[in-house]
Amino acid sequence: MAFVIDRDHGLRIFDIKTPANPVEVCLFETDAINVAIKEPYVFLVGGLKRFQVLDVSDPHNLVEVGNYYSEYQNDIVIKENYAYVSYASGLSILDISAPHQPYEIGFLDITGYSDIQCVAVKDNYVGFPEKVIIY
Repeated sequence: MAFVIDRDHGLRIFDIKTPANPVEVCLFETDAINVAIKEPYVFLVGGLKRFQVLDVSDPHNLVEVGNYYSEYQNDIVIKENYAYVSYASGLSILDISAPHQPYEIGFLDITGYSDIQCVAVKDNYVGFPEKVIIY
């Protein structure tokens, strides 16, 4: 499956078993701007100040199983049971070990940055590719 954010319509899911002929199997209306996957869940960020958790066990019938309301988010990286979410003003770390009830366990305020768009995680380090390169 391929998960694609269409900013005009929402999350589109494509069956890519035959790469030369992808077939759309679902459209989930949302104003999210980024997506991350940890099966059987998809995590969406951006839009309406919320972090959405969708169960994609049945890609033809997505179900929202959890959410977390916060500042407008830009990007997301999933590592193990944590979601690293970038904001204009910093980084939020959410515990997603219970996807139905994600909650914030840490926040890094990065005052002075104009707008954090991307987040990258490697080993025990996090960086913002606009400002930091992680090897």
